[in-house]
Amino acid sequence: MRIVIVGNSILAVELTKLILKKNEDKITLVVKKKEEAMKLTSELNISVINSDPTNPDHLDELEIDKCDVFIAATDLEKENVLTAIYAKNAGAKKIYVSIENEESESILKKLGFIPLRAEEFAAQSIELMISRPRVSAIVNIHEGEFDIIEIEANRTELIGKKMGDAKGEHYTTIATYDGKFSFNKNEKIKENDILLVVIKAGNEKIAEKEITKKTGMIEKFTKKLMKNKTKQKKEKTIKVEN
Repeated sequence: MRIVIVGNSILAVELTKLILKKNEDKITLVVKKKEEAMKLTSELNISVINSDPTNPDHLDELEIDKCDVFIAATDLEKENVLTAIYAKNAGAKKIYVSIENEESESILKKLGFIPLRAEEFAAQSIELMISRPRVSAIVNIHEGEFDIIEIEANRTELIGKKMGDAKGEHYTTIATYDGKFSFNKNEKIKENDILLVVIKAGNEKIAEKEITKKTGMIEKFTKKLMKNKTKQKKEKTIKVEN
């Protein structure tokens, strides 16, 4: 199967990682910015194409007519839709479009596209839709290799950081929620945000400990300090009574 993924959003990168585990799939990742393309080439150990997905000449070089699956997953919905329309005209067989607005969904479906609203689809679920569409109808992310957990930003040291930088050895933050979902990796995490974090199944405690470890240490120290103060107060009371 030949797959082309356009964009360097968190969704695009995580999806690429999952598909790379399957040797039978030939995957091409297209990234607009040169520095991002170089970074991902090193990180993913594949050749990432540095190209403008909105430039028809650049898209023609990808031989989209031979593409089994085309996924438009940049951080900009307008760019995704334009790229998807061109891919359809070029002959791509199945086209997925990452969108933010629910209003766009019905129109895209009528045009023959498969819309992806990121808050409803984790990368593994999309990979399952591509490789095993029948299975994906009954299997969700919690029955696979990964889980998604929610963490309050106030419990972490991540406030003020860009979402794309909010990751560690055992977790990757894929979205924030403050009444609505945001999947923009350049958006800064705010107080009271809820973080949606992808972890390996069964690693909930390890991941949560890593995410909240500094805060946890502060809480532990504060509790210990309060306990000592209470103990000292009791000792003083006993001395006075004696």
